[in-house]
Amino acid sequence: MKSCADCRFFQAGDPDGVCRRYPPMGEPPVFPGTMGTNWCGEYRPVDGGSEPIPKVNPDKKKLIGE
Repeated sequence: MKSCADCRFFQAGDPDGVCRRYPPMGEPPVFPGTMGTNWCGEYRPVDGGSEPIPKVNPDKKKLIGE
């Protein structure tokens, strides 16, 4: 099951952890706390299973392969 504990943006702490998906906010700046069992729509696996960034042909300004 996808959860914060398995997400690349989660940093474990004691007893829970923080989400580092976005920059810290507030005064003083802090990352939002979360439990490893939580989940959200921003989940990305630790193994880097996100979509690759498409390469652009600099001469034609089009995606390579189009």
